[in-house]
Amino acid sequence: MINGDRLWNRLLELGTIGKQPSGGITRLSFTKEERAAKEKVASYMKEAGLAVYEDAVGNLIGRKEGKEKDAPAVLVGSHIDSVYNGGMFDGPLGVLAAVEVLQTMSERGVKTKHPIEVVAFTDEEGARFSYGMIGSRGMAGTLSEEELVHQDKHGISLAAAMEEAGLDPSKIGKAARRKGSVKAYVELHIEQGRVLEQANLPVGIVTGIAGLIWAKLTVKGKAEHAGATPMPIRRDPLVAAAQIIQVIEQEAKKTGTTVGTVGQMQVFPGGINIIPERVEFSLDLRDLDAAVRDSVFLSIIER
Repeated sequence: MINGDRLWNRLLELGTIGKQPSGGITRLSFTKEERAAKEKVASYMKEAGLAVYEDAVGNLIGRKEGKEKDAPAVLVGSHIDSVYNGGMFDGPLGVLAAVEVLQTMSERGVKTKHPIEVVAFTDEEGARFSYGMIGSRGMAGTLSEEELVHQDKHGISLAAAMEEAGLDPSKIGKAARRKGSVKAYVELHIEQGRVLEQANLPVGIVTGIAGLIWAKLTVKGKAEHAGATPMPIRRDPLVAAAQIIQVIEQEAKKTGTTVGTVGQMQVFPGGINIIPERVEFSLDLRDLDAAVRDSVFLSIIER
């Protein structure tokens, strides 16, 4: 058995980093909060006897060697960055539980054929730059330098943020794992959708991963005075945006498996007495079947 108290205490300790007055956690990628969290997790990895390092995209890795050093590694982990005001266990549970398992194995003298690596993927949530999975895509070898131009709300690019964190954006290719070097990947994660909770089930096994589309939609209208412009002659893009959001809801519900979410919206110029000139909002569209997801996306755009 693992040391449950040790795992619980580490979860609570890590949960103090980035904690907000509301009680939620905000640890955005390449920030001082994420750095502090990485240092804390690295200390746990070292306590567990793991060899600790960060790769070229900032993934934090703790490695336990196997009997066959050159055998492909089994990866176990998750992420420690968060969304704005996120939950304490979303991501960290998968990382710290993996550390605990390896520490217990070492304490009991359990040896494995394959090396095992605990991985805390960097920028998995994508909350800061609205462009996530930097760490996992870097490890998969699908991340390019051209993608690092995405900026946060302060105009700081991903590349600049990486440099500030001590990484070299021009070397992200070095994070890619060669073909055949990974045996398997295992991740423990909390439930986020209440399905198991409503069914009163303690655990579920993932049988598929919902691929996503992230898009930004822009609706243009005409900015005019709110008090002087009659309703029939207005060109209000916010009204149109509201209708489009209803379309997203309708099209996603048709399949029974697709989920569509609008999580960000900006209204320009943003005056209380000004009919908007432009509205921008995000779309997060997901389905287990990429073809179904793409079909829903086209339906939304065409309508």
